[in-house]
Amino acid sequence: LGGGLNRFDINSEKFISYRHDANNSSSISGDYARAVCEDKRGILWVGTETGLNRFDPHTEKFSAYRYDASNPHSTSMFTSCSQCGRRLPRRGLRSSPN
Repeated sequence: LGGGLNRFDINSEKFISYRHDANNSSSISGDYARAVCEDKRGILWVGTETGLNRFDPHTEKFSAYRYDASNPHSTSMFTSCSQCGRRLPRRGLRSSPN
């Protein structure tokens, strides 16, 4: 089992854990975070084993984008994350191995 995505809150000095929840469409789509990057607007893009996730830090909600081979406008996490512009530096977010 993957550990989801964890964010360290500097103010509270605690970790916030984001895990997949099948009953919550705003949760991360999978618990194995493969890639994380931040775009120029501060939106985080998280590639998981089940698709690409857009995380809005203001609402703390995820939107999932899944690859669909039959849809020419569909995207993969590798294409999107590589075009994001920059990898996320070590500043509070990490993929948890457990």
